[in-house]
Amino acid sequence: MADAATAELLRAIAAGSLPRVRAALAAGADVNARDEDDATPLDMACENDRSDMVTCLLMHPRIDVAKARASLLVEVCRRGAGALVAQLLAHPTTDPMTRLEYGSNVLVELCSAGGTSAMLSRFMGHPRVDINASVDVRSLYNAECVEAVTPLRRAVEGHFWDNVAVLLQDPRLDVNAMLGNRTLLYHACVADKVDLVSDLLRRPGIDRSAMAASQGTAFAAAVRAGNTLLIELFLSLPHDDVNSGSHGKTPLVLAMQREHPNIAQRLVLEPHVDRHATDKNGNTVLHLACVKGWATLAETLLMSLDVHQRNHNGLTPASMAFQARHFDLALHLYRKYKADANVVMGTGMTPLQWACHDGRYEVIQALLALPLHDRAAQDNNSALMLACRGPPFSMPFRDISDNEVAHRNSLGHTLVHVACAYGQVSVVAALLPYIKQGSINARDNDGNTPLHLAVNHEAVVTQLLAVPEVDLKRTNKLGRTVLHVACASGQGSVVALLLRAGATIQAVDREGNTPLMLACTHNHVAVVMQLLSQPPLADETLKMQDGRSALHVAARAGHVRLLRWLLESTTTDVNGCSATGTTALMEAVDHRKPGVVTYLLRHSAVHVNATDSDGNTALMRLCMRADYDILEILLSHPAIDINRRNHLLSSPEIDVNYRDASGLTALLQVCLNQGNVKIVQLLLEKPEIDTSVRDKHGNSALLLATRQGNPGIVQALLAHGGCDVNAANDSGTTALHAASGSKHAGRLVPLLLGVDRIDVNAMNKKRQTPLMLACLAGDVHVASLLLDHPRMAVGTTPNGPLPIAVRLNNISLVTPLVQHPTTNAEIADEAGLTPWLRAVNSQNVSLVQALAARIDVNKALVVPDRPRDDNDSTLAWMEAMEPDSLAAANLRYMNPKVEWVASTNRHECTDATVASCKTGKTALMVACLYSNEAMVECLLSQPTINVNAVDDDGNTALMHVAFLHPTAERIWHRLCQNTRLDVTMTNTQGETAIEIAGRCGSGIATAYLLQQLLSRRHPSVLPEIVEAVAAFFVDHGRLERAAVYDSDENDWSELELDDADDLDGDDDDDAQDLIE
Repeated sequence: MADAATAELLRAIAAGSLPRVRAALAAGADVNARDEDDATPLDMACENDRSDMVTCLLMHPRIDVAKARASLLVEVCRRGAGALVAQLLAHPTTDPMTRLEYGSNVLVELCSAGGTSAMLSRFMGHPRVDINASVDVRSLYNAECVEAVTPLRRAVEGHFWDNVAVLLQDPRLDVNAMLGNRTLLYHACVADKVDLVSDLLRRPGIDRSAMAASQGTAFAAAVRAGNTLLIELFLSLPHDDVNSGSHGKTPLVLAMQREHPNIAQRLVLEPHVDRHATDKNGNTVLHLACVKGWATLAETLLMSLDVHQRNHNGLTPASMAFQARHFDLALHLYRKYKADANVVMGTGMTPLQWACHDGRYEVIQALLALPLHDRAAQDNNSALMLACRGPPFSMPFRDISDNEVAHRNSLGHTLVHVACAYGQVSVVAALLPYIKQGSINARDNDGNTPLHLAVNHEAVVTQLLAVPEVDLKRTNKLGRTVLHVACASGQGSVVALLLRAGATIQAVDREGNTPLMLACTHNHVAVVMQLLSQPPLADETLKMQDGRSALHVAARAGHVRLLRWLLESTTTDVNGCSATGTTALMEAVDHRKPGVVTYLLRHSAVHVNATDSDGNTALMRLCMRADYDILEILLSHPAIDINRRNHLLSSPEIDVNYRDASGLTALLQVCLNQGNVKIVQLLLEKPEIDTSVRDKHGNSALLLATRQGNPGIVQALLAHGGCDVNAANDSGTTALHAASGSKHAGRLVPLLLGVDRIDVNAMNKKRQTPLMLACLAGDVHVASLLLDHPRMAVGTTPNGPLPIAVRLNNISLVTPLVQHPTTNAEIADEAGLTPWLRAVNSQNVSLVQALAARIDVNKALVVPDRPRDDNDSTLAWMEAMEPDSLAAANLRYMNPKVEWVASTNRHECTDATVASCKTGKTALMVACLYSNEAMVECLLSQPTINVNAVDDDGNTALMHVAFLHPTAERIWHRLCQNTRLDVTMTNTQGETAIEIAGRCGSGIATAYLLQQLLSRRHPSVLPEIVEAVAAFFVDHGRLERAAVYDSDENDWSELELDDADDLDGDDDDDAQDLIE
């Protein structure tokens, strides 16, 4: 009858018929039943916005709102059904703090959206609403981060200030709570919410001095935002702390740095503001005012601050103003407040030097007019030298002394050197009358004369060439004349001036370079054309001392345009040789200039097979340098002779297996340096080539090529008959080892596996096989290739492929490994943990499903004891930091979660017999302990599962569920569905699962298990079990609602009991009533 009435109730609500709903409830319908969509009648009524039905349901004595969907309140609020929200909140079984499926609750959800303030207000003041409770949800700013948020924090972070106003109506709201790393008051100041800030400041418990992480107080935030209204609100409060800041920045310093002069002026007028505060660089507010040029504020601050105070860099306020180019303010401080005008600024110069450097003539005059000024200069530079470094300027030299003209700085420069170097035409013109004979050719520390330094300034060169004493042949320490320097700089107009003045074009510097060679080196085509247009020159002018011509120099430097001009506009021989027989093509090859090589190969007259004095062609010289881009260019030329031998290779005694000082042969060199496969193929054509040669670490050519990830070379070596594919180096690593763990494994491993004699099970000295390395790399494709090899033996080593794959939780690797016939799925690793134990312990259902096919699922899980290692630094550190923590114990036992979970005890149970059992548990017991429904379902689906297996204390999986998780209905329902389950079994304490559930206070679980007893017909055990359970519940007053089985009608009905009631009203034994 009850089932029919319940079905009618669900149909009536779906049809919207209130009379039928009432009739169904009167007929005994289950008001908390669920339909196929897992919705209760209350869920359905609320979804249809039927307040009359909701009222009818809420009046039912057995209605439990908590059994409705967790999202019921949220859905009703989102629809704006205020009346329904009020009805639900008024019911005593409604929990407004119910967690949603993703961890949130209705308050956080309402505060996370706009336009929900009306619904949110209905929760304010509710006795069961914890307005300050936090929930773990995903961050608004990082979806991968889970953080604890309160409704207030979510409203503030979403800028839903109407929701914040509603939350403030609840007097229980903690307005001083940290919302992330800031308080509500701080957030309001940042958002310029003046009314909200005013309201918060009037609250008696508000904490105005709370510091936001790395941001300071709320007052500092108002100053940073520049909101004068907020600042006045704070300043109007008595005893407010206006000096607290962050990172050494007070609000006054913040106002200065944020360019708020009006706010800074207002704060300075406050009597309790600290005017002497400094920032992290030691700058006072006077320093900051001067560097910004705020003269009015600086005048105010000078009434209480010292104009001579220096920051950490030794700068005064005046020097900072001068360095910021606020010259009027700086000069005012120098004149009126006697600030020190000789302070060395951050540029390393005094104000006078800086003014000279910047060409500020008026400022220089003002500084020189001060009572005290310093003419000393940095690096021994005079003020006039520094002035020459600035823009062009003119100043009288009538009072300049001979000593000042002859003065040298630390580089050996005189004033003439500096003026020439910076192109100060007016200064040079003014200085020429003061230059004594011979000083026009004076050398600095590098041997350069003023004319050397002036080559970039044609006007100055013209001035100097007009002096009869100027020496054009004078050289610097590199042996270069002025013409050398001008050609290297590409100054064509200056070169023309020098040539007309008689400069020597044949001059050679210490490296043998003529001016023409320097112009070619720096690709100054116009200068080269200018030099070659001179009258016929001697051959030594066109060539260096080693016989290299301009063409060689241009090819070496990679200047294609200059090379083209030389070949097209002059009689230069494209195949011309130096003293060592080097051609321009060889120069380009040697110095890796592919553009020049390409151009020269297109020249019709180029001889690509020309040889140097050693008989090497350009191709041979290239092979010595391994530039493969250029090699491809050379090999594309139809006339290239790849078989030409130099004088050494043509000798019959040549040793192609010769080792260098590092023990490398030519073959090893190419393989080690990611060589070109064509070079390897050429070497392999030599019949005497030794492919088995090893380097000093035992690496073969094949192993080196495999490590470099070059499949072409690997294939070429494997095709050679003398290559040992299983050769191992000193570490026991073979080519297959190197390939299996590399990023190129997908290309290399198939090549190696194609060799018949390959050893796929080889172990290196770390006892690792190629398959283990592939598993460590997580490469499923390579592991599958290895497993498909007919000689593959997965192995039984403790740290073999299967334990590795299980530790990595890589189901894609575990599946093929378990299916392989040579896999031992029960091998334990070095810690004594089997793959099965690790999979069960990690609660990875996919791993459990995969391993179950090769494992005895009923085998007891044993975590081996590990002896303490006193030399384990990690364990010693952990125990020193947290001696009583589970972390130290977990570290010692390789983190066996099974050990920890099995020792967990329920607080309401005083008997620790069940909880203290730590050994003998099966995987099914562990899954029950974890309340892992998916894992329980997976294990129960195994055909060999023994649901009645017991641990060392005689407890079955059902007993563990009854003890630790009596409310896990789905799990004990699923266990009881197994026809092989024996619910009458007792543990070593003589307790059944029913007695354990009863002792732990679960009436529902007890009633359900009693039903299982009756349905399975165990008459010999039933009376004493039922009597014990009934006595437990009745004597302790714990049975409020119990389900009683009617054997005649095969039905259950509900019976209300308390301490004063018996079951039949005849004052006899309640236990016997329950049995009957």
